[in-house]
Amino acid sequence: MDIGTLSHLTVIPTLLNDLQVLERALISQGFTVRRPDHIVDFDGKPNFVDISAEANDGKLLAWVRGTDGNLELVIDLFKFSSKKSSNNSLDKILKSYAAIKALEAAKDITSVSLVKVIS
Repeated sequence: MDIGTLSHLTVIPTLLNDLQVLERALISQGFTVRRPDHIVDFDGKPNFVDISAEANDGKLLAWVRGTDGNLELVIDLFKFSSKKSSNNSLDKILKSYAAIKALEAAKDITSVSLVKVIS
C-alpha cells in the first residue's frame, strides 16, 4: 500500500530494534501505522519498509530493518522539516519508545522476582 511519495529519501541509522514497541510509540503519538508497507520515492519506485507512520498533518516516517538488526529511519528530510514541530515529533516518538521499553523491562524484572519468591 502506498501512503505517499517521497522526493528525497534519506536513511538514518537508529538504535531502535523493536518493531512492536515502535508501533505502540507511534500510535500513542497519534500516527497511523502500517506494517509492512511500501513508500514511493521521487522516481516512482516503491520501497519496502517494515513500518510506516503518517501523522494527521501528512508527516510521513518509515523504518526498515538494517543489516545490524536495528531499525533505520527512512525519511524525506525536506518535506518532513518543512512541517511545524517536526523535531518535536521525533523527540516524542523516541521518548515514548524509551518509556515503553523501560516499563517492559521493569515488568520482566518484577515477574522474575515474583517467581523467585514463590519458588
